[in-house]
Amino acid sequence: MKDSTIAYYEAGHAVAAFWLHRPIHKVTIMGDENSSGKVVRKRRPNTINPRKWFNETGYRIQADIIILYAGQLAQERFAPRSLRPGDMSWQGRGDDDQMVDLALAITDSDGVTLLLQYLKHEAELLINHFWDDIVTVAKALLKQKTFTGDQLRDVIHQHMTV
Repeated sequence: MKDSTIAYYEAGHAVAAFWLHRPIHKVTIMGDENSSGKVVRKRRPNTINPRKWFNETGYRIQADIIILYAGQLAQERFAPRSLRPGDMSWQGRGDDDQMVDLALAITDSDGVTLLLQYLKHEAELLINHFWDDIVTVAKALLKQKTFTGDQLRDVIHQHMTV
C-alpha cells in the first residue's frame, strides 16, 4: 500500500479520535510486522459492562467504532480504488473484527448490523465535516511519519488558525 494511502487511513482514525475526545498516545505511518501504520490510543479500562448502554461506557464503545470506521472511510475517500471488496489482506480487516466485537459488547447479535450501519453513517458525517483536518494530518504524516498525541493536537490547532 502506498504511503499516502496509509497516511489518509491513519489520519482518519487520528482525527476522529481527536474530535471524539479519545486520547491518543501516537499516530504513525511507520509499519511493523503487524500493520502498515497505526494509531496508538491511551489505555482504557479493560472491563466493559454491556448493561451500561446509556452511560459513558456505551458512548466510549460507540466512539471507538466510529474511529475504526473513520480510517477506512478516509482511505476510501482519498483513494477509492485502494479498497477491494473481498480482499481480506487490506489494512482494515482487523478493524472490522474489532467493530463487531465492540458492538456485541453493547447489543445482542440481532442488533449488531443495525448498530454498525448507524455508526458507519455517523463516521461518514464526521469524515465529511473534518475532511480538511484529515488532509492536513495526512500530509504532515507523510513528512514526519510519527506524531505524539500532543503533536497531533498542535497540527490540527495550527490548521484551525490558518
